[in-house]
Amino acid sequence: LQKSQENYYSFYRSYTMKRVFFLMALTISMNLMAGPWVFFDLGDTLIKKNDKGLYVYTQKSWEYLEWLVKKDYQLGIITNVPVSWGVTNEDRVKVLKDLVDDNWGDKKPMLWKAFKVILTPPKEELKKPHPHLFDKARKQAGSCPPLFYGENLSEVVQATFSGFHSHKVDLRPKQPYFSVSYHRFLYKNRFKHLCKE
Repeated sequence: LQKSQENYYSFYRSYTMKRVFFLMALTISMNLMAGPWVFFDLGDTLIKKNDKGLYVYTQKSWEYLEWLVKKDYQLGIITNVPVSWGVTNEDRVKVLKDLVDDNWGDKKPMLWKAFKVILTPPKEELKKPHPHLFDKARKQAGSCPPLFYGENLSEVVQATFSGFHSHKVDLRPKQPYFSVSYHRFLYKNRFKHLCKE
């Protein structure tokens, strides 16, 4: 009986370890198959206020988000909000979403579900352009250099220092974001050894 129990426990330990390693390998493979990360500032980059004081998409941003989702890019938002909005990041994000949704004026819905990560500052002194949020987002992206879009030059510069391929958004041109062809150039040439698109 004792030998039978020892065999059972040995089999159970072996099965458990194999399952753990399988799940780890699955998680790693899923991460490798996912597209590169793209992070955005929110206000005056993805959305803005119209003449009525309602939030709408900036030009081309809806079409750009649709393209990124279809290409399996992983999307995130790095935005400054009042620290008084909540103790945790989740609390502050909820207030942010409610504020935007309650004052939404675009015909197309806000694509909150497209964003896997929304980062807000835990302290006033850690608001952008402080590197805290950029460094946190950079770790999220792994070895593949992520993109960052923002309208504030100091934030774009800091994102670059933190390891992003950054782009200052100018809402005046017809194409304020990187073109599809430039994306392909980045991830199939410049970042080919680090990324899988």
